[in-house]
Amino acid sequence: MAMAESSDLTESSDLAESPDPTALSELTGTVGPEGRLLIPAEFRRRLGLEGGDKVRLVLTEDGLRIITARAMRHALWVNNHGGDAGDAGDQVRAARSADQAAEAAKWARIDAATGDVDLMAELGLA
Repeated sequence: MAMAESSDLTESSDLAESPDPTALSELTGTVGPEGRLLIPAEFRRRLGLEGGDKVRLVLTEDGLRIITARAMRHALWVNNHGGDAGDAGDQVRAARSADQAAEAAKWARIDAATGDVDLMAELGLA
């Protein structure tokens, strides 16, 4: 994708209007004879794109999505850290604490059932 400052992108279009409620900004452009579509300077700035940066192009039923490396890193982080669902580390620590409490309760029941008897001595092993 070319990163030129000028382009055939305009805010008015011959294309049918289909407002996207999720769009932050919208422009209509023309694909050049070499198959290139210029990304406007404002879009590049907002996306943090510079010449030579890699992007992922995803063809969907609705059109073409351009995904930046920053967006891919963020998605990877969210997948590995639970996103808005919470901190996976906190969940592991809570589960470990619950397991330790259950183990301690089990031994407390065993101690209560046997009283002060030394089972090892009773079996002649101590």
